[in-house]
Amino acid sequence: MDNGNIYLRSFVSGFLYIFGLSDNPFAYLSSKYKNRNDAEEIDKDWRIVGADIQNSYEQHKSTFKTAKQ
Repeated sequence: MDNGNIYLRSFVSGFLYIFGLSDNPFAYLSSKYKNRNDAEEIDKDWRIVGADIQNSYEQHKSTFKTAKQ
């Protein structure tokens, strides 16, 4: 399950918790973070690094094209 679904479910549960229609969403959210292992965290970090490098490359490429014209 990706972070978007975790946050959405937590938000909806929190909203329902205010009106007494759901359990405390903190237990669900904290359990999802406790169940992650180091390999998943390292993978996530490298994906972020890769995305930063790609964004930087695209920005440099577009700057180089405008400077060349």
